Amino acid sequence: MNIIFLIGKLSFSGAENVLRSIAPEIAKRGHNVEIMVMYGTDSADDLSGVTVQLYGAEGNALQRRKRRYANIRKEAIRFKADVIVGFGFPMNFDAVMGAKGTNAVPVICERMDPYKSFQKMSFRIQKKFFYPMAKGYVVQTPQIKAYYEKHYSGKKDIAVIPNPVRQSYAVSQKSDVEIEDYIITVGRLDDAQKNQSMLFRAFAEVVKKYPSMRLKLAGSGKDLDKFVRTVNELGISENVDFLGNIKDPTDLVKHAKLFVLTSNHEGMPNALIEAMSLGKACLSTRCSGGGAEYLIDNGINGVLVDIDDDVSLSKEMNKLLGDEKYRHQLENNAFQINSTLKLDKIVDMWTAYLQKFLH
Repeated sequence: MNIIFLIGKLSFSGAENVLRSIAPEIAKRGHNVEIMVMYGTDSADDLSGVTVQLYGAEGNALQRRKRRYANIRKEAIRFKADVIVGFGFPMNFDAVMGAKGTNAVPVICERMDPYKSFQKMSFRIQKKFFYPMAKGYVVQTPQIKAYYEKHYSGKKDIAVIPNPVRQSYAVSQKSDVEIEDYIITVGRLDDAQKNQSMLFRAFAEVVKKYPSMRLKLAGSGKDLDKFVRTVNELGISENVDFLGNIKDPTDLVKHAKLFVLTSNHEGMPNALIEAMSLGKACLSTRCSGGGAEYLIDNGINGVLVDIDDDVSLSKEMNKLLGDEKYRHQLENNAFQINSTLKLDKIVDMWTAYLQKFLH
């Protein structure tokens, strides 16, 4: 099978890490895999057996789009591609149009929450036009599958394929590390999606009971100044650390007492997967898209609260901080995600699905 994946770039976040994980494993199984990136040429040192090349173009918006389609089409013919997989927006548009005039089958891979994304009218119109032209769809949760069944698929096959635990996180035995008095969250500082304001409000209540507890935020973004003002207004600035972008936050997460995700919407939150794989007690909102609810069985391997319910969030954080036995129970159960989302299993799902489109 000859597979082309399209993605914006290959840095180290979100969908890019997922593709970096699965592409070399698909290649190891005897398939020919190529990644075409729209922007730049990031490091491909960890992509053994995978060819990487640029397909982006210069010019005005219309010229860039036409040239991207032409570049994909030319490469698909040369590569004798069986499948072209768009790995997110706008690469999904490119997969559909780039496959035209070739023998390749276009497949859309949804990386966001379709209930919340595409707020611009122009994007919604394009999505309505392009997406039904795909031959297959890969989504991350049953909730997102339901959206695709309603809007795009007709009788087309939709595969639910979750993100894997990255190899750099996956371990067979939970390690014993010194746990420190801090709570951590990892993500872009973007209140509209990540809703860190909810976390600050809840943490302000936690500090009343645990005055030495700290909150660490790994990530940068447009709302940093807003958040600095917020923590000052809440009187918790001395307990909150804005760490900026951390390329590998593994050690920070390992030593934390709790991991918290307060997003309004997600596709499938990689930060939550990675924290669970490290054996952390995790709390998350029931964010739109269904990713957290897919991963967490409430009260068994983590805790779920409703969006913007900072009262419940602070209550649950206080409970976990004060009940070591309960916290360890969640940690041990969360660690099992290393088995359920093992990379080999996820790659099996990808290859089985894509092989359905062989001519």
